[in-house]
Amino acid sequence: MFPDCFYDHYDALHQKIRRHFDLAANYFDVEALHELRVEIKRLRAFFELIEFINPNFQAKKNFKKIRALFKAAGPLRDAHVQQETTRAWSKKLNLNLSEYYNFLKQKEMALRPEFSAAAKKFDFKVFDANAARLRNYLQYLPADFVEGKTQSQLDGLLQKARDLKNPPGGAPVDFHQIRISTKAARYTLEVLLGCFQKKELEPLNVKLRELHQALGKWRDAEMAIQSLQAFLQEAQSELFSRESYHKFEQGLQEEKAKQLAAFDMKWPEFLQIKNSQFEPLLFSQNRIQG
Repeated sequence: MFPDCFYDHYDALHQKIRRHFDLAANYFDVEALHELRVEIKRLRAFFELIEFINPNFQAKKNFKKIRALFKAAGPLRDAHVQQETTRAWSKKLNLNLSEYYNFLKQKEMALRPEFSAAAKKFDFKVFDANAARLRNYLQYLPADFVEGKTQSQLDGLLQKARDLKNPPGGAPVDFHQIRISTKAARYTLEVLLGCFQKKELEPLNVKLRELHQALGKWRDAEMAIQSLQAFLQEAQSELFSRESYHKFEQGLQEEKAKQLAAFDMKWPEFLQIKNSQFEPLLFSQNRIQG
């Protein structure tokens, strides 16, 4: 029940971040580093929700120190992803990409000290300070008001994703920003599901997950292509198998197109979630057109 469920949600995020932090900072664990960044993204969406509910809570300011840790983990996480992608395609197509994989491993090892230094500077007391702020800014608010504001925040994020899918003037679609918006929407929806028992919104949760997962795989392929092309341009010596690199890049291009096609297939299903079923949460009928 509100507000205890909001405090519990925050504490759960805090504990997950702390757990993943220990493995990532001390052992550079691949999965822990990934989950650390995922939970920080959840926390950012939660802070933005709190500010929307009560503007006295300054989300950007209160998130600043945690954001620094998130950013420091980014390059190392990217090196991990590129290695995972390279290994997967090497095995799938029986390719020899040893020069590139060694380059990525060296890059990872060079990035480890930078992340380690940032981790050593990070002080978990920031979570206690923010917990106190949450209580100050939430404890006297009526539950129905907070529920309505949470619904409105979700609706705004959903509408933002739709607007990004249909930019004015025929501008290119920014799929990366759509991914960010659908993730933020899903993390906000988790609060509705957990704190206000909106179980009827579970189908929306499924659709949002399908959308941002497809775009996540598209993003991984896009970043892998950019990384590979930069390596090939800078390669100083003859590669063992140019054909392997050609097949690798071709496979990545096909994967990128495949995931965009999957997103495009799921998008109409997302729009089909009717306003009449979830009033006043989702798109109005005049918004759903197109």
